[in-house]
This record gives sequence, C-alpha cells and structure tokens, in this order.
Amino acid sequence: MFGPYVASPNDSRQTQTRICSQQFRQFYQDLPPIDTKETPLSGPRISVLKWLCEYVYSLTSPRYINLIFHIISTMINEKSFGENDLKYLCANFLEHQYLSIKKPHHWTAVFSLIHQVIEIVNYKTCQRLLICTLYKISDLPPTGTSAARREIKAMSRVIDRLLDREAPLLPAYISLNEIRQIFTGENMDPPCWALSRKMAQLESSFRPLASIITLKCKKWIFCILF
Repeated sequence: MFGPYVASPNDSRQTQTRICSQQFRQFYQDLPPIDTKETPLSGPRISVLKWLCEYVYSLTSPRYINLIFHIISTMINEKSFGENDLKYLCANFLEHQYLSIKKPHHWTAVFSLIHQVIEIVNYKTCQRLLICTLYKISDLPPTGTSAARREIKAMSRVIDRLLDREAPLLPAYISLNEIRQIFTGENMDPPCWALSRKMAQLESSFRPLASIITLKCKKWIFCILF
C-alpha cells in the first residue's frame, strides 16, 4: 500500500501521498475495529499498526521518513484512524526502543505527529501520551545542548500544549499528578531545564488556590502525631 512512494520517486509528494493514503484507508477501514476489552489488545488493526510502527523505524532515509509521516498525517486529517487507533499508534511510536535523539529525523517527526494528534483525541488519550512523553525526557541531556535544539523544541511543543491551562486538552490536576509521580521516583533524573519551566509554571499556578483553601479551612486542619 506504500509502494507508490518507493516505485514512483519522481512523482510529487502530494500525488504519492494521495495514492498511498487512499489505498491504506480502503484497506484499513475494512478491518474490524479495535476491541479495548481484550487484554492484551489484539486483532487485525493492532497487527497493522504494529507493522506500521516497525516499518517506520526501519527507514533510514530522511526523505522517506518525512514522506511516510506526511502520509500518516494526511490519513489522520482524513479521519482514517479512530480514537483507539490513534492512541495505540502514538503510544507505540513513543514507547519504541528506537525512538532516540540519536535518530533525530524519527524523533522530530514523531513529536510533530503527537502535537497534531493531541488536538483531536480525548483527555484519556492525552494523558497516556503525556505519560509516554514525560518518560522520554530522560533521553535528553539534562542541561540541553545546541546539537539537540531541534529535538528539544519538538518535544517542548507537545509538553507546552498538554500543560497549557488555557487549552481544554487535559485537566491540569491530572497533568500535575503525573509529573509528580514520575519525577519524584528514585530512578528518574530531573528533567531537561528547557522542559522543566512549563512544569514549574503549572505547579505554581495551583499555589494561590492552595493558599485560599488553607486560610479558609484552617480551623478544620489538625496535626497528626505518630
């Protein structure tokens, strides 16, 4: 189904994308939807999404990497994937062992795709993608480097959007809980300084509310001695 972008390299990207996305959509939508009640998840669509993820990470040419992600992005815009499809596909991309800043073309393409997806999925999927993204922060150098500027920026766009309290993507208290649970663990290093600013701003935004609650409920607060 992705043969046209290999077999006809002289065609325009728009032509290749149109042919590939049309073929994939016809094939994929004939498959039964993902049954989320199955544990572990299985079925034809799961197999196809696993294959797609492995195929993407097998690519080495920046041209083909950019083209295949452009095709996937087009299929998302055309609603070829459902909610559960996007959740599984994006989580697979983020949790894959080959997603590393040592593969910058894959890294930036994946996080650009995630930035697109979080705008159209529900908050539970956003929560899952936030968790996956936070765990990938450990792959970045703690102090940040100019060599990884592009990769840091791609991830930063996703985190900034998910933690934006003005954007109705994910309840802020859920984001804060996930951040605290992940980065207070013994085996988790502090996040890269370039990404920690938004996290600190999110936590600070709760302090006025916490102060009001403390003042108003002071007479009902009791110390507990052990």
